[in-house]
Amino acid sequence: MTAFVPVRDTPSMCTLERNPYYHAVDPEGNQLPYIDQLNMDRAADLAVYDAKLVGGSYDFAAFQARIIYYATYAEGAASSNARILLWPSGKSSEVMYNVNLNHPDPEWREVFADDRFRKALSLAINRDEINSVVYFDNASVNQLTATPTSRHYRPEYASAYTAYDVEGANALLDEMGLEWNDARTHRLWPVSKEPMIISWDLVETETPKGPVTELVEEYWKAVGIEIRWKSVTRNLLTQRVLANEEPMSLWHSGDTMDTLFLSRPFPFAPLDGDESTWGVLWGRWYNTRGEAGEEPPQEIKDLYQALDDYMITYDTEPGQVVLASQAEHIWTVGTVGMAPHPLFVRNTLKNVSESGGYWTWDTLWTYTEFPEQWFLA
Repeated sequence: MTAFVPVRDTPSMCTLERNPYYHAVDPEGNQLPYIDQLNMDRAADLAVYDAKLVGGSYDFAAFQARIIYYATYAEGAASSNARILLWPSGKSSEVMYNVNLNHPDPEWREVFADDRFRKALSLAINRDEINSVVYFDNASVNQLTATPTSRHYRPEYASAYTAYDVEGANALLDEMGLEWNDARTHRLWPVSKEPMIISWDLVETETPKGPVTELVEEYWKAVGIEIRWKSVTRNLLTQRVLANEEPMSLWHSGDTMDTLFLSRPFPFAPLDGDESTWGVLWGRWYNTRGEAGEEPPQEIKDLYQALDDYMITYDTEPGQVVLASQAEHIWTVGTVGMAPHPLFVRNTLKNVSESGGYWTWDTLWTYTEFPEQWFLA
């Protein structure tokens, strides 16, 4: 059924050949795909990948390319008979943050479960600066919600608690009774009186998650909350998230275009998976129909009910339930969205959409642009 068939697979390269029995032809009746063979390189890490991209090793490269290196990519393309295309990312939030509402420590769980804490985290983020420093002012300031092209989108949801307001963030944390230490460098956990330091892990993929988090780290430090994070492999992160060992997490907001909206709990209800930590045990309860995990409170059950209703009706009402809940409670803290994504394209590779695609899981990246019609001139 697919345009290309894998014929050889090694740790460094996957080779695919055209499928002569592919079901599609072009308007003139020519069998698709046009290209005979694809060699998909597997780079050892992002540094090696970037070096190969800039060095002109590829005819096409976009997976794991990051807008923060646009100038370097463009310079490499100019000397490699190539060009850099920019497609919108299709993400309502390029990087979004969760705290663990199922955390095994009751003191941490109580703090994380307080809406005021998550709202304070959101207000403390300078999204305009993130947009300027990381995305060259090409993204939009956004809370996590549906993308602007979605039938479920509402501007008030996108702007919820996105204003940069350190004073307001501090007021919410003060209201919670989270005191400062004597040196006024850290807030204190309410019972243990230990400095509020949160250590956690992340996977750097799809968008500049590390650079964004470096900025967020400074914003939250200004309101007394220190985060210590390290970059790990996804395999390791998955083990830790599913074991409920991560106090917080980040991901990018796939599933926010209508293509995949509410097709599963992520990102608007707790997921039993590595893409969020905000309620792994609740997600397990939902997945197993109560046989495992932990029974959630009614407001979380309402999210799951809306998801089930949407699966049956495809109506806008259940969609509004989950989006209004996200805007009211800030279950997940969004940053900026709809940033441009760079694609390295050799000038001899034709029929690649110049700007019409979305670079996101919701559209399977190139899938909707019919790459079986690409050809080499």
